[in-house]
Amino acid sequence: MVRYPAGDAILLGLLAVLLCTSGAQDAPEEGDMSVAPAYLCDACRAVAHQVPKAFEAELAKLGGSKLGEAGVFEAVEAACNAGMVGYGIKSVGTSAHEKVLSGEGTPGSELPGPHFGDAGWDHRMSRFCKALVGDVGEEEVYAEFAEGKNMTEQLCAQHTRHCRHKPRVAARRAVATASEPAAPRQAKQQQQQQQQQQQQQQQQQQQQKKKKKKKKKHHQKKDPKLTEARGAAAGEPGSCAGMAPLQATVQAQADEIARLSAAERRLQTTVERLELILARVERTQNAVRATVCGPDSTMGGTRLCQHGVDIVQNLNVKLA
Repeated sequence: MVRYPAGDAILLGLLAVLLCTSGAQDAPEEGDMSVAPAYLCDACRAVAHQVPKAFEAELAKLGGSKLGEAGVFEAVEAACNAGMVGYGIKSVGTSAHEKVLSGEGTPGSELPGPHFGDAGWDHRMSRFCKALVGDVGEEEVYAEFAEGKNMTEQLCAQHTRHCRHKPRVAARRAVATASEPAAPRQAKQQQQQQQQQQQQQQQQQQQQKKKKKKKKKHHQKKDPKLTEARGAAAGEPGSCAGMAPLQATVQAQADEIARLSAAERRLQTTVERLELILARVERTQNAVRATVCGPDSTMGGTRLCQHGVDIVQNLNVKLA
């Protein structure tokens, strides 16, 4: 059995605790060179910081106002290789799961806490940078930089969705709030509450203005001739007292429509009954013809048989 010294046993125990408490989603598996989903937004921010920086350095080196195709690719290569060195994970809370990506251009670089980085993270960030810029297009990225656009907004919200759902914002705010003294924290909370109240008041005012505009448009759309007719019938403009005769006329028409509908339903019922009677008569006629006037019957072809069939046929025609 191999025996370890006491100091080595303690180190091994601490290493086991760290391995057991580290979150599966906070760090990629061994050999995995992809950036974990929890760090995609901050990784994209890092790329959006390093790529414009490399463009400016290339412009200063060449001494021109615009980069050519070779200069653009040279700057992107520098940003995604040397520019991605030094990034890693930073613990920002008491729990082992409260970690953020830290490095130049990321919000985690301003938070207190120990920073852990290695060659694996350098290679991981380099691959992420090349894949991101390659998907968008090096020349398109440079064109947006030349137009003065916000590269973080373009790369992380427009071309990709990495920062549309910001990860770990709550943890960062909690850490930042915990590091503040009590008095400034209360003052900041009161200021935030006041801002929220002001925003609510502004929203209520805007809603009231919208309602007033809708009412005004509704009154403007009303027929002026109809308003004058109502006013003339009531003796004063805009009054609704003169609507009684019109309401009586509308009610009378509604009653007439209801009466006609009831008569139509009764007529439909009568027609359906007659159709049933006609069907019975037709079946009777067929039975008489098959029984009395059939080819095997002794009365077939006689005047009595023919007269009897004529009676049924006449009855059928009358009912139809």
